[in-house]
Order: sequence, then C-alpha cells, then structure tokens
Amino acid sequence: MSAASCLHCGTSFEGVSAFCCNGCQSVHGILEARGLTHYYELRKNSPRVGIARPVTGTRRDFRFLRDVTGTTLRFWLEGVHCLSCLWLLEKLPDLVPGVEHSRLNLGSSVLEVKVLPGTSFEKVAGALEELGYPPHPVAHDPSSLQKKENRSLLIRLGVAGAAAGNIMLLAISQYGGATGAWGRTFGWIGALLSLPVLFYCATPFYTSSWRALRHGRISIDLPIVAAVWAAALVSFWNLLAGREEVYFDSLSTLVFLLLGSRYLLRRIQQSQLS
Repeated sequence: MSAASCLHCGTSFEGVSAFCCNGCQSVHGILEARGLTHYYELRKNSPRVGIARPVTGTRRDFRFLRDVTGTTLRFWLEGVHCLSCLWLLEKLPDLVPGVEHSRLNLGSSVLEVKVLPGTSFEKVAGALEELGYPPHPVAHDPSSLQKKENRSLLIRLGVAGAAAGNIMLLAISQYGGATGAWGRTFGWIGALLSLPVLFYCATPFYTSSWRALRHGRISIDLPIVAAVWAAALVSFWNLLAGREEVYFDSLSTLVFLLLGSRYLLRRIQQSQLS
C-alpha cells in the first residue's frame, strides 16, 4: 500500500483514497461547491476561510430528541480525529439553520451545540449523521463513553494478539517442514483461531468502511478489509483443495498491529488534546 497525501489537510497516510478522513472530504466538497478553493492558499494564515452549504437528510431516527428541552446539548461523535473535522464541525451554524453556536473538544470528540429557541436537536443530529459523524447525545461527563470505547478496542487488541501468537506458532511448525496430515491439521487449527479475528477483532474496520461507502466515500479502512478477506478466502480455498499455502498468521498479525496503532493513537490524542 503506497503513501498518499490528503487533498485537504495535506496529512500523509497509507491508503488509496484522496482524503485521510470523512471530515477532509466533506470540507473539500463544500469549498469546491462554493468556489472557495482559494482556501487552500490562505489556510496557513486564515484556517477558517470558507462558507459551508446547508446539509439535509438523515438515515437514523432521532425523533427522541424532539422532547429535549433547553437550547444546549452535547454530542459524543464517532469518526473525529483531525483538525479539519474540528473546522467542519465548528461551522455547523453555517450548515444547519437554527444552530447558534458549536464547539468541539477534539480530544474527547464531544461537540457542544447551542440552538435558537424553537430549533429541534433532531435536525442537528441528522446533519451530523449526514456529514459522517454519528452523534450520541450525552447528558453529563462523556468520559464513560470514551472509556467504554477504549475498553472495547483493548479487548479486540488482546484477542487479536492471542490469536496471532498462537497461529504464528503453528505456522512456524509448517515453515519448519510439517507437511502431510500434520501440516493440514495445523492449517485447520490456524483457520479456527483466525475466526475471532475476522468476525470480532476486525469489525471496527468493517464499520468504518461501510459507513464511508454508505455516504458515497472511500474509507482508508477499505483496502485493509479487502486485504484481510482476500488472504482469508485464499487460505480457506487452499485448505479445502489440500494445499498448504495459508496466510492466517499474516492476516491475524496485520489486524493486531493495526488495532495496536489505532489504540495507541487514540490514547495519545485523548491525553494531549483533552
């Protein structure tokens, strides 16, 4: 996988997309539609140049927010991780009529929204969903949601590490010359151990890819999903055909390393930006 540079923020990343995240792609589309691509020449001195267009439509049911009283509500958002996400989300008053103010805590991914009297938070949540940041209303301290997400990612990381380690031990036996019945037995054991990696540990990559495709975008996780499942399908096919070329050790190690880097990056962001 070759390195690419995001067309919006210039960040280098591994992937085939032209953008590093949903926020960058959304902001680029807004500026391009409004003829404001001069923003990229001015962003060093004026990072907030640009006027966003209104956003309409939603895919989830936020009718329960109609009963929310008051004019201020906080949302914990999925998919926030860079400064262009911050820029876009703090432009919410230009995107959604009735929003008076929005402020994002980049470290905790919490957006505080203040609306004009009579404006429904249902419309605000729908706009956030359409932008690719699924919102979760929070009444008090969002740290519990953050801790829950961190714990879930850490469990996936542990399961992937345990599976990768055991599959690697089996693979070493095969690389060392275990063939015939023993080689096939080790191959099937490796296949069974890879199932939790495929159907549990790698689900964050599936979710991110599906969310991006649903909004007409290509996520940087999509090539990861394609590579993991290509290795899995080829390995299962070779096992059924009686061949010994399997790649369960490689795909499990790949998922483990990617989850580890994602968990480490998340903790650094939370500690430095909160």
